[in-house]
Amino acid sequence: MILFREMGSAILDLRISKGPPFFLNVLIRLENRICLTAFKHDFLFSGRVVIPIRNNKQVLTPFMKKIIRSCISQVEIAAAVEKLAARISRDYTQHELIVIGVLTGSIVFVADLMRQISIPHQIGMIQASSYRGKATSPGELQINLDFLPEIQNRDVLLVDDIFDTGRTLSVLVEQLKLRQPKSIRSAVLLWKTARRQVSATPDYHCFEIPDEFVVGYGLDFEHQYRHLPYLGVLEQASSGENPSPA
Repeated sequence: MILFREMGSAILDLRISKGPPFFLNVLIRLENRICLTAFKHDFLFSGRVVIPIRNNKQVLTPFMKKIIRSCISQVEIAAAVEKLAARISRDYTQHELIVIGVLTGSIVFVADLMRQISIPHQIGMIQASSYRGKATSPGELQINLDFLPEIQNRDVLLVDDIFDTGRTLSVLVEQLKLRQPKSIRSAVLLWKTARRQVSATPDYHCFEIPDEFVVGYGLDFEHQYRHLPYLGVLEQASSGENPSPA
């Protein structure tokens, strides 16, 4: 329940009080409006920052007016990344590993993964995008190899945030093969198995998810929500496709 009323004030006034069982009443006065809303007790928000307190189920971001339903918690992500890093460390023992992250969606995933991988390795980045502005459907793929290190005769692990249709990852793998690496594998945080349009599959993944629009932990919508420490479904998005390379 959300109620707005004109107040003629630009002051942020956040007051939290206990309501009925399992609810918090949150009053916000901001930019000529009062927002009074009731939330389940396991989360709240303050200003532009969403603050999960416990297993957050649903979040209203008042600035963007989107509902985010948590689907994978921060604790679950950390455990999955640690498990994946241990597997990669075993598989690449005594190999010259280079981890290549796909900008921009994978930056949080890559940062956490590289700190968990226990064997020596190098880091590089590749920029790829098929989305522009507010687009939620992919267009022509744009690739920038300027940040790519020398990979000839090296074992490459290409890391992306999400495997959606699989077209982006397939094109990137073919592009990297032209530089003659010793081997190349792929790892993704999320895999939308129902949307695959290519024969290839990721060699490693953390989670399989349904065809829903996911944000947080590096994934965005209109350049927002990357900072969220968990993964959530954007309830009011117009499409099931994620606006990041897939």
